[in-house]
Amino acid sequence: MNQFTVSIFCATKEAATIEQKLTEDFMSYWYAEITHLKANQQEQSTLEENGTEAKT
Repeated sequence: MNQFTVSIFCATKEAATIEQKLTEDFMSYWYAEITHLKANQQEQSTLEENGTEAKT
């Protein structure tokens, strides 16, 4: 199970909003990176099956 928690100390009323935005931005970045990595792995597997080399 993946778990990610953002907690910051901020003595303002906006603390919860800031934490939520930070978490949302991080999760968007993380999801994009995971999607990119999976696409690269899938491309590499296809190239290996076809006996060709990946372009670097």
